Amino acid sequence: MQTVSRYFTRPNAKTIFVMFLLISCAALALPQYAYAFGIDDVTNWLKDTILKPWIETMLNSGSSMLSAVGTDNLLTGSFGSLFSSGTSKDAVWGVINKVHQTLVVPVGHSILAAAVLVQLVKISQKVDANATLPTVKEIFILVVFFVVFTYMINHGPQICQGLYDAINDITKGITSSQKMEGEIKLGNTDNADVAVMLLCAITALFIFCTSMLAAVVAYVMAAARALQLYVMAVFSPIPFALLGFEETRNMGINYIKVFASVCLAGAILAFLIAIFPILYKQLVGSGALLGESGLDASVLIKSLAIPILAILGMVKSGSWARDILGG
Repeated sequence: MQTVSRYFTRPNAKTIFVMFLLISCAALALPQYAYAFGIDDVTNWLKDTILKPWIETMLNSGSSMLSAVGTDNLLTGSFGSLFSSGTSKDAVWGVINKVHQTLVVPVGHSILAAAVLVQLVKISQKVDANATLPTVKEIFILVVFFVVFTYMINHGPQICQGLYDAINDITKGITSSQKMEGEIKLGNTDNADVAVMLLCAITALFIFCTSMLAAVVAYVMAAARALQLYVMAVFSPIPFALLGFEETRNMGINYIKVFASVCLAGAILAFLIAIFPILYKQLVGSGALLGESGLDASVLIKSLAIPILAILGMVKSGSWARDILGG
């Protein structure tokens, strides 16, 4: 112990002072920088790194979604391939033809037979000794009537297809080549606090959700119209047969008007999808969501109103088509 303590003696005050000076000089020779990380830095990082990119992504995605609404063949496809991706007949159309031939056509023929029987009874009541020529004329008309309505019953879907193709030429002429221009911009965020940015984030999310809902509604309306066309085509022999009775003739005429209005609804739907990018450009333009005084209410209202207007227009496309054709 005495040998070890000989090397570790207690320093005196002079030695401690010299060591302090040496350490101080070394600290001055190698200065260390101090960093301050306050609440402002956290706020700016939150605004510039998280909120601003997220808001701009929501705004751009929502606006571009309106211009990229796609419905494949549902609007402009040929009759029989509405639910397929190409020009080949889809499986739904195969089921339509099978049901038409095996189930609905016999019902149509039964109704037509009843109509012919009623007409024969009416002719037999007019027969007398001096009514030979008029009776032959009425029987000839009845034969022509039977041949024509038999053809309509047997080829109901083909007749519906011809009416669809005539109106579908209008739908094909309506193109959606307009691109979305003047997308919503977030604006200057230098003077915006976190609360305003959070409000913009909620607004951008709502705009995105309404735009996505408009795209979903467009697809649903197009698919529902295509399915309605198929259903009406498969049961077309029944209203065509009802044209043979004077008492039910209006039912057959109303069927033709309704089928034509469903076909026309596709053209109106295609027109609405094509026109909304133009409305977006005209109403919103290149407006910024954030103005000098905060959230721009005008841009906000227009940005929310356009997708809602798209939804209302597409939902009302069927009634507009019926109004065009006289109700």
